[in-house]
Amino acid sequence: MSGEAGRVLLIYTIVVVSIVFLLSGMPARIASIPLFVFALWHLAQRRMITGEIVAMWISGAVIALPLLQLVPLPPEVWTRLPGRDFIVVGDMILGEKPAWRPLSLDPAQTMRALLFMLPAFAVYYATLALDARSRRLLALVIVILATVSVPLGLAQVAGGVDSPLRPLLGRSHGNVPVGFFANRNHFAALLYAAIPLTVAGVVLSLDRHDGRRLAGVVGGLVIIATLLLGAGMSASRSGVVLSMLALAGSAVLIWRRGGTSRYAGRLITVAVIIGAFLVLEFGLARLLARAAQDPLADARFEFLQVGKQLAAAVSPAGTGIGAFAGAYAMYESLDLTSRYFVDYLHNDWMQIWIEGGALAALVGAAFLAWFGWRCFLVWRHGGGAAAPDAQGRYADDSQLLLARAATISIALLMGHAVVEYHLRASGMECVFAILLAMLTPAPRRPLRPGAQERQRQQGLSVGVRHSHRSSARIAAPSPRRTP
Repeated sequence: MSGEAGRVLLIYTIVVVSIVFLLSGMPARIASIPLFVFALWHLAQRRMITGEIVAMWISGAVIALPLLQLVPLPPEVWTRLPGRDFIVVGDMILGEKPAWRPLSLDPAQTMRALLFMLPAFAVYYATLALDARSRRLLALVIVILATVSVPLGLAQVAGGVDSPLRPLLGRSHGNVPVGFFANRNHFAALLYAAIPLTVAGVVLSLDRHDGRRLAGVVGGLVIIATLLLGAGMSASRSGVVLSMLALAGSAVLIWRRGGTSRYAGRLITVAVIIGAFLVLEFGLARLLARAAQDPLADARFEFLQVGKQLAAAVSPAGTGIGAFAGAYAMYESLDLTSRYFVDYLHNDWMQIWIEGGALAALVGAAFLAWFGWRCFLVWRHGGGAAAPDAQGRYADDSQLLLARAATISIALLMGHAVVEYHLRASGMECVFAILLAMLTPAPRRPLRPGAQERQRQQGLSVGVRHSHRSSARIAAPSPRRTP
């Protein structure tokens, strides 16, 4: 990929991510179509390494799953699938003849879910095609979005529930900061996911020996304190806990790197102290109010019980991707129906099983195996050593450091999915996609016009000097020992 094409791809990727966060919906899907095609075309122009090839196969399986669920099946097969009895009985009562139907109980919602994932896949493929410097800029975009969301959330709280800065769906959650999302837990997820990336930026700033060193370090510390303040203001219990775990993971990140770790550790400690003070000062009352609630009275536990009944009824075929809400409504009690409208289970792992069945479980297992493999490759070397891939190598220490930070954020986001559905928000899907792409080594940045020829000439001159020295050593008489 030429330098000009790489810049175009980077700029358009940032544009698509911005549209996803600011507008979402149909504008984001339409804008992501050219990026999707453009990125795949660039990936097809170069030879990919093993990690990328495996990732491409897994992402292709994720796309293929809802498409397979839309393929019409003959009545002899469809009527034998678990969880379809009520439709079979309904056809018999109405006198309808058995018809060909897809596996999905709601094909329109399955297609909608597939289109909903399009921006994330486009951003993932685009990030894979970008070089190391462009990936660092995308990581900076994530940090900027997370940082900006904190004052935005504070402005939302100041404006009340009906604040025009608050997303429409976010007004139903009370006067809490939600940032670009409709849920405070999603807001907190963006914050803690950005913490390891910010710490990596501070460490890289310490390696500088120019005027930007101080600005990078101070700016990074202010950002970390701001992210911790936002997590405390959100009153998200899981968000606060995972923010602390993000800091702990960042400490391991600093310790494993060596070099400037002593100074980085001291600076991060200062940021943690400041952030903890801000959390206690501005977010403690909200956290205590939520902690006073009986954990067993949390509606998530009631949702989970109904989800278990639904999973037992439709397994191993599944309801179809996106068809969860309609199927769930048939199993929930009237008491729950009158109090809540459940479109997500608040346990993404179980909802994936309910919607995708055994095929989704196989794809998920393959993804977890790939992620574990990438974590091993990224973390197996200490200090600044480059971690080799099966057919590639991280270009520099900064890329390796960023990859390690990405593993921390990804692990926290996946752990959070046990009690939340934040990865179903378009913005968080794009963040997750960028982080996943950072786990594989970036392609080498192309040389500028003329640089390749100069590099070749330099190599030739070095080779000539080396050959002259070798010849001189051969021609020179060896010294004789005197008795």
